[in-house]
Amino acid sequence: MYPDHSDMRMYADLVELNRGFLGLLTEPGAGRAAPALGLDPVIVDQLRRLSPDEIGFIAGTPGLLACFARSSQVALSRVAEVSTARRPPLPSGWCESARLYVAGVLTWFWHLDQHDWPCCA
Repeated sequence: MYPDHSDMRMYADLVELNRGFLGLLTEPGAGRAAPALGLDPVIVDQLRRLSPDEIGFIAGTPGLLACFARSSQVALSRVAEVSTARRPPLPSGWCESARLYVAGVLTWFWHLDQHDWPCCA
């Protein structure tokens, strides 16, 4: 079933962005990054157990799965309380994948804003 979008290109882009996000979550190192992403590590573990067809089905959600939210002051305070010495560093390969994914999503949002602002709104 296809969503009711006037621009099916937007839906195709969303599917690809969702595939990228799910791929990022199933890469090695994602389990340790799950709390920073606002996810329970159990969710990441369950995603890793899914077949490519199941991941594709989830990616077909007619909305962006990734979320950018402002952290509340309380959350920032809690992060500051935890010593960085106790947190294992994230794998540099995973961090680079995450940076590239975020850059791609932000570029897509910018493009939408420039060329299809009603959709972006």
